[in-house]
Amino acid sequence: MRSSDAQFRSTHLFYALTLTAASVALLGAWGMGVSLFVLLIWWQILSSARREARAALARPLLARRRTGGVRLETAVAGVVVLLVLGLFMPAPERVDSMEQARISMQLVARAVAAYQAEHGCLPGSTGDGDTGLPSHSWRVAILDAIGEAPLARSYDPDQSWDAKDNQAIARYRPWHYHPFYPCADAVAATHTSLHLIANERGFWIVEHAGLAEHWMHPGRLDAEAFQRANTMPPQGEGFWQEGFFVSTFRGRLAVNAHQSTTLLPGDPLPPPDRFASSPRSARGVHIIHYGNIVRLVIFLAVALYPIRWLNRINASMA
Repeated sequence: MRSSDAQFRSTHLFYALTLTAASVALLGAWGMGVSLFVLLIWWQILSSARREARAALARPLLARRRTGGVRLETAVAGVVVLLVLGLFMPAPERVDSMEQARISMQLVARAVAAYQAEHGCLPGSTGDGDTGLPSHSWRVAILDAIGEAPLARSYDPDQSWDAKDNQAIARYRPWHYHPFYPCADAVAATHTSLHLIANERGFWIVEHAGLAEHWMHPGRLDAEAFQRANTMPPQGEGFWQEGFFVSTFRGRLAVNAHQSTTLLPGDPLPPPDRFASSPRSARGVHIIHYGNIVRLVIFLAVALYPIRWLNRINASMA
């Protein structure tokens, strides 16, 4: 009897360790709590079943009857499966971050268009090597137009953009240059992913998390460089809709003063005067997480394994 009890304890200890390992592999630190919850459920069920089995063995053979184990097993399996699957259902976004970014970028594009209409050229200076005038960013030139007049007054155009006095206000990055990506750490606090691309037909304001630069940095991005960089980003960089089974890259935004479009990896920039969204832009690019699926299957197999023990206990009462 002692040998049987020792084997019983060692088997269940091994099961507890296996379940904990499978839970942590699936859920990280949260897996400890989930494994403890599942273990408590099975401990209660198996303890009750063993007590009932011992009581049944003490009764005459004809008085024994099999309990409703099948119903219990089904209920437990359903609870465990629903619990685990419920953990992985993505929560709906309260605010569409991509739509919020599009609205903000369009305001920036209108500020650029207003500057162009007033000055006859796009914002941003390239400097003058003969006079020693420093270069300044197009983002600095439109600060007044995007509601950042105090910041515009604090910026000294007689110094370079990276001079000490100008860098003192760098941490006050304008709200419209803020990256709206779901992953808040995708872009540094003094950087922005917004770029101005222009040609003889017009301009775009585009975003690209992988090309983020200091928001005061002068110069513009050319269309060819953006096109080369318009590849599939790492997960978490840009507008991703994260999921446990499938994650979707929603694309990159390109806007002007009146229109906007979404570019998926490999899509060319449309002409500034004739925006047209890619037919596949509404679908995004899907990434299936096969590793997560395998870990989930392993976890469920381990979590539901005690059904075999329950069947044996029920069979002993037959």
